[in-house]
Amino acid sequence: MGCTVLRLIVNRRPLQGDKQVITKLNNHVQSNGLPKPEYVCVKDSPEIKCIVTCKIGEDVSASGCASRKKDAKRIAAAAMLDKLKDSPLLFASSTGDKQVITKLNNHVLSNGLPKPEYVCVKDSPEIKCIVTCKIGEDLSASGCASRKKDAKRIAAAAMLDKLKDSPLLFASSTGDKQVITKLNNHVQSNGLPKPEYVCVKDSPEIKCIVTCKIGEDLSASGCASRKKDAKRIAAAAMLDKLKDSPLLFASSTG
Repeated sequence: MGCTVLRLIVNRRPLQGDKQVITKLNNHVQSNGLPKPEYVCVKDSPEIKCIVTCKIGEDVSASGCASRKKDAKRIAAAAMLDKLKDSPLLFASSTGDKQVITKLNNHVLSNGLPKPEYVCVKDSPEIKCIVTCKIGEDLSASGCASRKKDAKRIAAAAMLDKLKDSPLLFASSTGDKQVITKLNNHVQSNGLPKPEYVCVKDSPEIKCIVTCKIGEDLSASGCASRKKDAKRIAAAAMLDKLKDSPLLFASSTG
C-alpha cells in the first residue's frame, strides 16, 4: 500500500488569519480519539524568535515561529491541524500488508541502520492507540488505530515509505563542504537558535546517523559511513527544510 509520509513542518500556510485555530485543533483531535495537544515554547534569548512546538503523542508534531509566543502557538496549531487532515495513513484502520514490519527490518538491515523501536502511546480507553516507530534519535513515523497491532503496522509502513523517499538521508556526501556554515548563517539571520548535532552509532556494523536539531522539534538527519559526511547531509537537509517552510517564519496567524 502506498503510504503518506508525515512531514515535520507543513510547507504552506493553512488557516492563516484564524484566531480560533487552537480550538479547532482541540475539537478535531477529540473527535478522532487522539490525545490532547501539548505545546512547548523554545526561546533561548531575547535576540531570537519564539518557536512553539505542538505535540500529540510521542512523534506527531508541528512547529510555528514568530516574535510573539501567541502567534507562534497559533501557527503551530494550524500546521498540526493541516498535517492531521492531510495524513490519511495516520488514521488508517490497517495497512493491508501483514509483512510490513518484516520488510522494514530487512530494509534497515540492508542499509546499515539501527533496528526500529516502537513506542505505544495510549492515555485512556477513550482514545485510539498511537504507535511511533523510531530509528535513531530523529527518524520517526506514526500510526493511529483502535488496535495496537494495526497502529504498529501503519507506523512501520510510514517509516518504510519515508526511508525510500529520502535519497538525501543515504547520500554519500552533499558535495558542499560549506553547508554547515551556510546553515549557521541562515538561522542567525532568521533569529533562530544555533543548530545542535547528535551522532547515533550503535556498532561498527551500522552507518552513522547524525541529527541536526533546532529547538525542541525542528530536526533533520543524515546517514553515511563517515560522521563528517553524515553531519553535512543533516545540515543540508535542515537548510532545505527551513527554506521550504514559509509557515515556520510567519509573523502572525492574523
